[in-house]
Amino acid sequence: MAITKKDLVDEEWIDLVETEPASQSLIPISANYTIAFLEDNQVSIRADCNMVQGTYAYDGTTLTIELGASTMAFCGEDSLDNLFLTLLSQVGFYEKQGGRLNLISVSETITMGFKGGGTVE
Repeated sequence: MAITKKDLVDEEWIDLVETEPASQSLIPISANYTIAFLEDNQVSIRADCNMVQGTYAYDGTTLTIELGASTMAFCGEDSLDNLFLTLLSQVGFYEKQGGRLNLISVSETITMGFKGGGTVE
């Protein structure tokens, strides 16, 4: 089933699943890592203490995210900001399962799980 624009919402990063090696991690303070899919294929990303703008393109199964302008503050040793942004830049696929959005890497070895925070107008 193809995903439509109404399926892409303001999302909080809740977990990370890797297949090589197999592991699953829950994201502490998921509200610090969000992506909002806006009109005109724009994205607004919160990566802990940094804000990033970018663009996205999608069709029935593929999704690519291109990161653009960003603040560049140091968010602390425990921050996942750099990992979050790196993983978003590697997204190639997506799937919606109930209230969950999965962003899947091009290599299909990493899945970022998101929970919806509401539709972005």
